[in-house]
Amino acid sequence: MVDKVEHMMGTDKELKVVSIVGPEGVGKTTLAKELYRRCIARSGELHCWAFLRVSAKPDIPRLLTSMFTQILRKLPSRRLSVHDFIDTVARYLLNKRYFIIIDDLWTADVWDIIIRAFPGGDCSSRIITTTQFMDVAMTCCGHLSEYVFKMLPLGDVQSRNLFFRIVFGSASDCPRNLIEVSDGIIRKCGGLPLATINIASMLPSTVKLEEWTGIHDSLPSTWGANPSSEWMKEVVNLMFSTLRPHLKSCLLYFSMYPKGYIVRKDDLVRQCVVEGFLDGDEGQATEEAVGLFFDELVRRGMIQPVDSDKNGKVLSCTLHRTIHDVIVNKSMEENFVIIADYFQSAIPLPDKVHRLSVQFGGARSAYIPESILVSEVRSLAFFGFCQCLPVSMVKYMHVRVLILHIWADEDKHSIDLAEIHELHLLRYLKIACNIAVKLPDKIQGQQNLETIEVSTLAAIPQDIGELSKLRILKIAVTKLSNKHIYSLQILPALYALSVHVKTAPSKLFFFRKGGFSVLKFFTFRCSEPRLVINENAMPKVEKVNLCFKAHKARQDGKKPITIRHLPSLQEISVKIGGTVADASSALANAFTNHAKNPIPIVQMMESSEDQEHGTLEVEVDVKEENAHEYHGPQEQGSGECGHMDEDRDETPDDDVKEENAHEYHGPQEQGSGECGHMDEDRNETPDDDSEKDENKDADSRASETWRPRDAARSSQPSKLSSWLAVFIKDNLAKLENLEEKMEGKLEKLGDKMEGISLEVKKLTCLHSNRHSDQQPR
Repeated sequence: MVDKVEHMMGTDKELKVVSIVGPEGVGKTTLAKELYRRCIARSGELHCWAFLRVSAKPDIPRLLTSMFTQILRKLPSRRLSVHDFIDTVARYLLNKRYFIIIDDLWTADVWDIIIRAFPGGDCSSRIITTTQFMDVAMTCCGHLSEYVFKMLPLGDVQSRNLFFRIVFGSASDCPRNLIEVSDGIIRKCGGLPLATINIASMLPSTVKLEEWTGIHDSLPSTWGANPSSEWMKEVVNLMFSTLRPHLKSCLLYFSMYPKGYIVRKDDLVRQCVVEGFLDGDEGQATEEAVGLFFDELVRRGMIQPVDSDKNGKVLSCTLHRTIHDVIVNKSMEENFVIIADYFQSAIPLPDKVHRLSVQFGGARSAYIPESILVSEVRSLAFFGFCQCLPVSMVKYMHVRVLILHIWADEDKHSIDLAEIHELHLLRYLKIACNIAVKLPDKIQGQQNLETIEVSTLAAIPQDIGELSKLRILKIAVTKLSNKHIYSLQILPALYALSVHVKTAPSKLFFFRKGGFSVLKFFTFRCSEPRLVINENAMPKVEKVNLCFKAHKARQDGKKPITIRHLPSLQEISVKIGGTVADASSALANAFTNHAKNPIPIVQMMESSEDQEHGTLEVEVDVKEENAHEYHGPQEQGSGECGHMDEDRDETPDDDVKEENAHEYHGPQEQGSGECGHMDEDRNETPDDDSEKDENKDADSRASETWRPRDAARSSQPSKLSSWLAVFIKDNLAKLENLEEKMEGKLEKLGDKMEGISLEVKKLTCLHSNRHSDQQPR
């Protein structure tokens, strides 16, 4: 089938649209995914590609944002209207070759909106659409029937091969006593791959004929006799009934998200653990155990994987439309998740709700029904425009999981969520928004918070360092200062930290000794990095991920990134955007790495903008086929480094496996002078005088290894030239070190002046109060 569609696509230079049409569950999306995979494998021939998922009731702002981020490899730098989205994408694609998948189209009206973003031309661009409806398919391909591919159910041989491969490994391994009943089950699947896979996955591994016969008898009549989606729903209901209770709960929780939504597996796992509904007699369910539940649902075909790592581990997933419909109905019936949908506002909702999903889509005047007793809500998910948000978050006093996907209009610049400080039971907070989010200045009341993810944070809360349970912090900020870094350092439970700085810094960011006591995963994104990680600044960190632009990596003739010896470090992953000659020169211009650290793995990114604008919700596939990889020079003490997949978060999936951030602001930890404000007699700059000579020697060796210009100078035939090269190199290094030391001292001086200014204000205020008390009454 894939070859047939590729043949229909042809090799003509003009834009061509091919429509795949067929009944529900016949495998249209699977075929489209395989075409997309083949396209990515040949992506050297393309400029842009994207996989867009629509639905019966599409969220147009989210759909257009997905289109924008996949094609332009960045988030929009400002709030855009529908017209602006389309116009920006269309101008970008002009004279470019692109490949687009538009999956699950329901109406020609949505197609009329989307197609305006894709210009014609003679670049051999292609668009593939999938739909159940012939009239939509014909509209997409300009009513040219030769470009409509009709997908039919599998034939008998294909169905048997698929069924037996899932159950037994091959048809030859099927026991003789099960052949007849198996043929009956296969016929009832009607040649639909979705039904065949799901039913085969739920069959018991035993070979007892009575068990198989019972399943055969419980299946509804064949699809051929009932050509509606109701048959598939009956099959899904049957599959659901065979699940163990924990698997049912995990699947039902998926209804917190709108239809067609792609969710990271790690997010689902953490949310379920925080909720606690999977806890057993042995205590709280672990993330590892819950992760296995979701893996089992993937194996059974109930959850569809979207992205996987190189080892086949599922990173993100979604639900088939039919399964989602069944799960939503089950959730509503059992009061497991209640959905407030603008399009179903007439449906009565129960008063007592533990999990509430508000799915308003593009509606601008919707509201949460007043009949719901929101004080009972434990998990709240919101998808819609900011004017539809709950008037008061304080009423949700028992909420533990808070998920906000907010859209704001063009005239709004920020959204104030300061009321969150009243939610003292909150443990999981995730906010995705197209404008800056203001969290409360004082957040120490959220002592139960374990995860914070905010796409654009207006300012880091002053007392974030007091969150004793915070393990995961993923934030994008407009500005970052060393004071913020000091605050993050003392977070006692911080396990993973991801920081994206959206503006170019004016001075170095220093990560000093003594903090980040349990941090294992660190990601730092900035278009113009100026970063120093001192020795033992992160004593337990295992993976460091850096993203920056190549053409902005070098500043004032010196390397902007310095990483001292980190004893537990296992991998350094570097993604560099922009156009450079090769990875080696890009790394040489940016890096000073300690010789005992692992060799950096470098991937050159196609776009220089994705580092600047990418945030939590960008679904950008930068495949390994397009990444030029550079492992750097071999150094003493370096170890093996694995690859970091572009499709996954920069942290692993076991235990806590996502990036977090913690903070430290000023005061020293008890019993340690390592982590507080800098001592006046101490130099905390990259070349700290207190560092051991062997570390200096190691840095010197690493620096020499990564400076091709120095090697070129030292290769001159003349002794005088060689001497001059060494002399110049040594003095350049000294000047760089001196400049960095001066920056560090100026920084300390600035901190001290701020403290003095604060004391002066206090004294002035005290004097003023005393003077007023002495005045005659």
